[in-house]
Amino acid sequence: QNNAPIVFAPTVGPDVNAHEVTLAEAQAALDTARLMWLFAGGDPGALFDVTIEIGELPGNSLAMAVEKTIRLSADAAKWGWYVGTDLETDSNFTPSFVGSTVATAVAGGPADGRIDLLTTVMHELGHQLGLHDTYDPADRDSITYGYLVTGERRLPVVDQALGAVAGSIAHEEFAVGPVAIGTLPFGKSVTVSW
Repeated sequence: QNNAPIVFAPTVGPDVNAHEVTLAEAQAALDTARLMWLFAGGDPGALFDVTIEIGELPGNSLAMAVEKTIRLSADAAKWGWYVGTDLETDSNFTPSFVGSTVATAVAGGPADGRIDLLTTVMHELGHQLGLHDTYDPADRDSITYGYLVTGERRLPVVDQALGAVAGSIAHEEFAVGPVAIGTLPFGKSVTVSW
């Protein structure tokens, strides 16, 4: 059984009134994520055997995978969720380049400064399929890259899940969210270590 938190924000977000996801919004994200992983070679049996729920999570966790379940923080650790899941018409993101699997939120739009629910659920579902996190900067655009930032959508690439073994991850894997350090006085610095 994998009880590993999969997506983690090291600090609580700045918005005490952050958008809280509903179960219907979470289910819509899961449905879209399943389709995306099917196109990427995901095992249909594993994809459609996963459920989603909203619940209390420890610390600053955004989401976690428990055997065959994805559990989401209600408010994305106070960062707030961007819940748009329509891949065909979503104009709230601009692709990095034509054919890119990474898109950036339009400045000032509803996804700007929020954690993308669809990216988070796709990342979690990737772990359910047996895909591990990567922290190599060369993999920065991958849905399995372990750092998650606000205002960004990532998608799986074609055949990314081929060869993955569902249920094979038996240790913790994290996608680290944004770090809010506040305003630093001139001449001061911060060292972040994990």
